[in-house]
Amino acid sequence: MRQIVKDWFEFCEKGTKFEDGHFYTLFMDGPSKEEIKEIFKYFDQNIELTNRLVKYLYHPKPKIDDVENLKDELRRLIVKDFEDRQKILSELECFKNFLANPEFEFISDLEHNEILIWDDIWSQRFLDFMIDNVINEEEKIYIIYNSFYGITFDFNLQIFLFIPLIKTDYTAEHLFNFKSLGGIYAISDNKVYYSFKK
Repeated sequence: MRQIVKDWFEFCEKGTKFEDGHFYTLFMDGPSKEEIKEIFKYFDQNIELTNRLVKYLYHPKPKIDDVENLKDELRRLIVKDFEDRQKILSELECFKNFLANPEFEFISDLEHNEILIWDDIWSQRFLDFMIDNVINEEEKIYIIYNSFYGITFDFNLQIFLFIPLIKTDYTAEHLFNFKSLGGIYAISDNKVYYSFKK
């Protein structure tokens, strides 16, 4: 077992203190499925956390070769995801107009979509809301969330991995499938722009 995992046991079982950021690499370097299970045993939601991380790390990526079929599937998934998010979005003032008439538009200009992502304060507000609704304030919850940064910088995938520790009915399953197909999206001007990376 890797030393970082042993350190995690020390932290959870004995309260041993480590420097900030010590567990950033907890899930790096391809943890085994057994290690993942052991890491999450300190949470009531251990099975769901384990299943999500194993799915993210070890599930084969789906592939759709036909571009038109891929665009159709990405649209279906992102629309379904926003339908699943509706209860949460209705609590955020900035989404009121969007929910009245949601629009989804495919844009082939990947560079333009990536610029929109950096300016997408709407998604940031959604992510902030999610993190503000963790099940409790235990330090180990925030350590786990920060350790997800070690395996992905994509906030949407971090939310997918972390969602068992958030008070919500939202599952992010459609979002995970969208991202697995290379989908990217941004919200601007009450519209969801989406595209894909090969």
